[in-house]
Amino acid sequence: MNADYLIQEAKISWDYLSYTWHEPAGAIRLKTLYEVQLVNAGVNAVAPFKAVTTDASGNINDNTAHGTSNLILPTLGFELEQKVGKCVRWEAKGSGFGLPHGGNIWDVQGLAAVRIKQFEVIAGEKAFHFKTSPKSAMYMVDTLSGAFVGLRYYWGVE
Repeated sequence: MNADYLIQEAKISWDYLSYTWHEPAGAIRLKTLYEVQLVNAGVNAVAPFKAVTTDASGNINDNTAHGTSNLILPTLGFELEQKVGKCVRWEAKGSGFGLPHGGNIWDVQGLAAVRIKQFEVIAGEKAFHFKTSPKSAMYMVDTLSGAFVGLRYYWGVE
């Protein structure tokens, strides 16, 4: 059997500075996160070694199955951030939401960033989990994690 899947995720996030701890190394900021997350998950499965059959009505069974499922949920979370030098900072954040006997979403992320003029080079680790409603015909659950690197550009800031 051959199977492939596609998972797409989008997030709209608003953070609110809730508290600041003043430390000798630099202020640690606590932000609350208010978000909406969308997950679109699709799967295709093919049984290539099973013979293609035709039923009595003439319909062909080509041994493939496919389906998609969407999940849209609000998520709440926290973020900690600290600038530890003129150009270096770290941040850690996590958010999630779940419904009893229904779907859920959570994600966590930690990163370090180095600022060079209007650019920021970032590297970190991220984990993402989702589960669609077990009551739906297309039930999916997955947890993805891994390291990442990136480059951010801050428009209009020197």
